Amino acid sequence: MASIGSCRTDKCCVNDAICCDLTFTASMSSTVWMNSTNFSINGTILIENTSSTNDPLDVSLVVSNGGVTTVTVDAGECESVTLAELETISVDASGTGTDTATARVSATLNYCF
Repeated sequence: MASIGSCRTDKCCVNDAICCDLTFTASMSSTVWMNSTNFSINGTILIENTSSTNDPLDVSLVVSNGGVTTVTVDAGECESVTLAELETISVDASGTGTDTATARVSATLNYCF
């Protein structure tokens, strides 16, 4: 008979995923995810600026893992980043004008305990 959940003697990991669509005006910010545990969490985060290429607003993915990594994505573009020891995932909008920016954020998170 199988012994579910106890077939490993080393560190165990759990994989999780998040996905959200966001709408911003200039100078807005949104925290998408925050590690509120003491577990080591690694992950890959993808951000897509789904705004029209005529939109003057840029969208930036801001990821904290002891330091801060910022990836700015122009309208119609996408970028990804893979980091260890994730603390927060945020998205900021910047630029001039009164238009809105839309972004899609997806992440795979790996909890090691």
